[in-house]
Amino acid sequence: MPTENRNPFGGLMRRLRRKTPEQPRRPLVSVIDIRGRVGAELGMVSLESLSPSIDHAFSWPCPDAVLLRINCNGGAPAQAEMIHRRIRSITDLLSVPVIASVEDAATSARYWIALTAN
Repeated sequence: MPTENRNPFGGLMRRLRRKTPEQPRRPLVSVIDIRGRVGAELGMVSLESLSPSIDHAFSWPCPDAVLLRINCNGGAPAQAEMIHRRIRSITDLLSVPVIASVEDAATSARYWIALTAN
C-alpha cells in the first residue's frame, strides 16, 4: 500500500477519540458588529454594508444565538428599518434568538435596530 495516501496521525487520532469522553457542545453565538452612523451614504452603516455580516452570522453551522453589538450614533430611520426587517425575517425563519448589546445610549436608529432582539 502506498504510504503517501495514508494519514500518519490516523491511528493516533482514533486512539484519542476513544479515550476522550464526550463533552457537551458549547453554545455558539455569532456576532454582528454595527458601528458607525446609520445611513445610505458611502461609509455609513446600511443594509447593503451589513448584509455580508448578517448572512455570515446566520450561516454558521446552527448558531444558538446571534449577538448584535451596536455602537452607532443613530442616523437614518429608513436604513434602520431595513436592517431591522432583514434580521427579523431571518430569525423568524430560522428560530434563532437575537441578543442586542448597546454601547452608550440607545436612541434613534440605534434603538430601532436594537428592537430586533428577542
